[in-house]
Amino acid sequence: MHIAREKLYHSLSGVTQGILGADIGGTNSNFGFFSYDKQTVQLIFSLHLLSKEIISFSQTIHDILDYAKTKYHFSVTHAVFAAAGIVSEKKDFCKPTNLSFVLDASDIFHATQISYIRIINDFAAIGYGLPFLIKDDIVCIHPGVEIDKGNKAILGAGTGLGTSFLVWHEHANRYLPVASEGGHADFVIHTEQEYHLMHFFRTCLNKSYPISWENILSGDGIACIFHFFSLHDTTHTTATTAPHPDEIFMHRHDNDACWKTYRTYAALYGRCAKNITLTALARGGIYIAGGIAAKNSALFTEDVFLSEFFMNEKQQEMLMNVPIHVIINYNVSLYGAAAYLLEENSVH
Repeated sequence: MHIAREKLYHSLSGVTQGILGADIGGTNSNFGFFSYDKQTVQLIFSLHLLSKEIISFSQTIHDILDYAKTKYHFSVTHAVFAAAGIVSEKKDFCKPTNLSFVLDASDIFHATQISYIRIINDFAAIGYGLPFLIKDDIVCIHPGVEIDKGNKAILGAGTGLGTSFLVWHEHANRYLPVASEGGHADFVIHTEQEYHLMHFFRTCLNKSYPISWENILSGDGIACIFHFFSLHDTTHTTATTAPHPDEIFMHRHDNDACWKTYRTYAALYGRCAKNITLTALARGGIYIAGGIAAKNSALFTEDVFLSEFFMNEKQQEMLMNVPIHVIINYNVSLYGAAAYLLEENSVH
């Protein structure tokens, strides 16, 4: 087991056991070790692995718990794993959409003897984690007019594109997260250039299926958009391989293909966010999460993002009143996984 990164957030003085909240993404798998009481959780330390290096997930969890026990003298009694994919009704199994291994609660139990194990959708986990964020964890892009107890929506791009909804429950007196696979809905084109872009994607990705929003807005999508503009740019030498998405955005002011990629991506993100907002009737606000947003919050202040988001024949006024936020605390999913235990009264 290779730990790519670890971080200590709080002193372990007097803390010997707690809960594990994990976020299993297409690129990174992040594990947060929390202390808790009846009303809140506190992140003590985290471990981060590259997801592609995981072969047996249950064995990896066994190794992580051994590491935590040996180095930090910390043992785990309950665990929740947030994964990018469809979760079984019993919350005991998930095959992550963009990974080769599976999350199976039975296998994890046999490998670790953890008494309580649940698997939830990663963007539903963000919904559970929202109440634990502080002001500095969120950037307000557009204040709008928040409707009290109105539906909310969450979306975010990284290796894939995740979505979820939040619906107010009067009896529970809180928002209930609802998982969604809206990121796999068909990409919507408006212009002739976007028509050619769509066909370019189908050729590059060798796909017979329709191009999805995930194909367009993921990290790989940024690289494909860059290739598209590089091939159509007669003033620059065509690159044989696209730079990393971070580099493409970083060089947007000194490279024409990078600038066109950045602006096109912002516009298409706005269109996708609008569709999800309308579907959810998210008058309580929309929250943009994921690794790309956390590192590029300025992307969502671009005029092309906002104009695409507001553009609608019959519901423009509603859209202009929807608050738009970007989550820049990457640990929100870890908090959400841990908070699930509190909300479901599993550790009280």
